[in-house]
Amino acid sequence: MANPPPSYLKESLIKLSQETRLHRCPNPLIGLTGGIATGKSTVTHLFKERGLWPICADQLIHQIYREEATLNKVSSLCPQAIQSQGTIDFKVLRTSFFNSPEIKKELESFLYARLPMVFKEALPSDTKQVVVYDVPLLFEKQMESQFDLTIVVYTSEQTQLERLSLRDGTDLDTHKKIIQAQWPLSKKKELAHYSIENNKGPDQLRKRAFELLDQILQ
Repeated sequence: MANPPPSYLKESLIKLSQETRLHRCPNPLIGLTGGIATGKSTVTHLFKERGLWPICADQLIHQIYREEATLNKVSSLCPQAIQSQGTIDFKVLRTSFFNSPEIKKELESFLYARLPMVFKEALPSDTKQVVVYDVPLLFEKQMESQFDLTIVVYTSEQTQLERLSLRDGTDLDTHKKIIQAQWPLSKKKELAHYSIENNKGPDQLRKRAFELLDQILQ
């Protein structure tokens, strides 16, 4: 399947310059956020169908995790998360991450220092094309002023927990800690320019996502 033609943001919605955007991004920049298991990745794929250029912060972080320097850092902070073949057991690391403020702080600082470089490497060559950046902690990290506009994908906490239980094998307490580490979705809805509900299945999510794009794209 051929890639869709690039999409462009309405001129009235381009609020920032390259100097004021996150990581000095030259492209119009949409911040997409929500909570864990709310459907951000699905919305990102839907936006890609309409010609937006997707970048996922989690994928950039996983790219950084594959670097030797990061493996060494994880080994020093949480040696039990390093498997025999020299790769990271992310379930073990995530449990330690959310149960140890010290590990969380030091590892986040290390990862975030590398993000600007890998972000810029992921940008399209067409600087007018809209970039949508999937950032789970956009508001928690007070990044909202660095995006031309922000969108939150939201669902109920019960739906989040159900999706998490199907997705991986960590326990319910860890699921709740992950959700509680993020701001309430109701608060994010108040702060975002736009919101997309995802409680009613994939067809409704597609409909809502495309309706929103019809409002903001040229």
